[in-house]
Amino acid sequence: MLRDILQLTEMWITVTVLLVAFPSTSSLPERLRVGALFEQEYEGQWRALEWAVEDLNLNPELLRETLVLVDRETVPPQDSFTAQRKVCRMTQIGIAAMFGPVSSLAAGHVQSMCTAFEIPH
Repeated sequence: MLRDILQLTEMWITVTVLLVAFPSTSSLPERLRVGALFEQEYEGQWRALEWAVEDLNLNPELLRETLVLVDRETVPPQDSFTAQRKVCRMTQIGIAAMFGPVSSLAAGHVQSMCTAFEIPH
């Protein structure tokens, strides 16, 4: 089960980076930031993302010379205000994609912001 989650997460990151964020792999930057907002009770999802990114970075055939970095923040459940502030900070430093949060209220606000900023969520 965990391996399936890892594979899906890794595949999502790869597809997002290669097809949505950049039209060709020759234009990939050296470092690619991915944002992640997780509630405390979803620590397992953070671990799955962390392992998937590590596996992705260790496989030179997938992203060649690009290192994927995760900007991780923890947010309280259903706290859309805190989630919104953290997404704004992440967009200022430049993220190519966003994971989380899981809670419906915060996730709705984050999805709306990501749509406005054209960031895959």
